[in-house]
Amino acid sequence: MSIATALLLAQILFWLIVLYLLAFIFFTLKFAFKKLRLEERKSKLFLRYSLSGLIFWMLLLLTISITGFFEDYSTLPPKIALAVLPPIIVMLFLLQHRLFKFVLKVIPEKSMVLFQSFRIPMEIMFYLYFIAEVIPFQMTFIGLNHDILVGVTALIAAYVFFIKRHRQQMAAILWNISGIAMLVNIVGITILSTPSPYRVFLNEPSAQFIGSFPFILIPGFIVPLAFSMHVFSIKQLVMNGSGKV
Repeated sequence: MSIATALLLAQILFWLIVLYLLAFIFFTLKFAFKKLRLEERKSKLFLRYSLSGLIFWMLLLLTISITGFFEDYSTLPPKIALAVLPPIIVMLFLLQHRLFKFVLKVIPEKSMVLFQSFRIPMEIMFYLYFIAEVIPFQMTFIGLNHDILVGVTALIAAYVFFIKRHRQQMAAILWNISGIAMLVNIVGITILSTPSPYRVFLNEPSAQFIGSFPFILIPGFIVPLAFSMHVFSIKQLVMNGSGKV
């Protein structure tokens, strides 16, 4: 495969993944609000605010990334941390929000696990970018990034863990924890591959791309969302197991 072809396919896959994630959030919330019998006006308002907020955040990240702001890795912590922090704060806020706890109650448990299957095309995209000489070897599934295993096992776990009368709560929780560990692994590899004072992987290309347009959406939207969905799934499993909200 030529570099140009790999680059084109990777870019198409990148935006398809972003659209899928936005669609998942929208339709999952819409389903939850319907199950909760939320007033239609309030439901539409919540959906509009949620989607508008996400799109605004993504556009803000993309706009700032054009200036090269996030590609400065000389500071500690690096400026790219400013793209990661707000989504994590939102996640922590939602964990404590009473309405969101009811939302988690009505969303099918297997949907929260099945969501993580998007990491299969995500890793294929990374591999294509590697062929296109955009990202380093260690960030792919043929290198040190084994995140694709989470995506593959999600397809199995979503059904095996939640078979009627054989619900495996602890197994599902452990699977989510292993998924978080895989995320921490690739985040660590990425950090150690950036052109910074703490760089360990010296092969080229570096991971400087992660702060550029449009890749800033990976640390600023995609990774925090994958992490949050693991945390939300664990929260959901614990709540459903205890019967409390």
